[in-house]
Amino acid sequence: MVRPRFTLTRIALAGAGLLTAAGIGAATIPAALASTPTAAATSPSTVSPTPKVTPAPAAKGGEKARARHLGLQLRRLLVAQTAKQTGQTVAQVRAELRGGKSLDAIAGSKAQAVRDAVLDTITRRLDALRAKGTITQAQETKILARMQTRITKVMAAVPHHKAGAAA
Repeated sequence: MVRPRFTLTRIALAGAGLLTAAGIGAATIPAALASTPTAAATSPSTVSPTPKVTPAPAAKGGEKARARHLGLQLRRLLVAQTAKQTGQTVAQVRAELRGGKSLDAIAGSKAQAVRDAVLDTITRRLDALRAKGTITQAQETKILARMQTRITKVMAAVPHHKAGAAA
């Protein structure tokens, strides 16, 4: 069980201090503290209505987070496929990435096979979504075209923030 950071007493005392400093009569707060918690909770003078919290409108940050998540999925697929094609473990591929190499450099002559395998995986997933009716054929074509360019960029990218730290 997680223990609350502030107890009810601490919160009430802090509120009483603020009300006193503001010059508002805080005589009812010590009385509420002296009474039992059940009496304080049922007393109409100490119970204040809970303000309604309206959910914030959906921001574009959600789309950005989703795009980042999809980018991480693509990177995981590429790393796993590079490891499979080169006969290394995923940990070894990640270590080479931390050393400043790109996935293209790690895969070497197998780079095109890695790209094709990942594109096949994405195509199968998109076909399943289209079969369910989640996306249309036009959307699938557009996503595949975007994924081809994205795969090329991710494979060629050198993780600069890691490479600078290793050098």
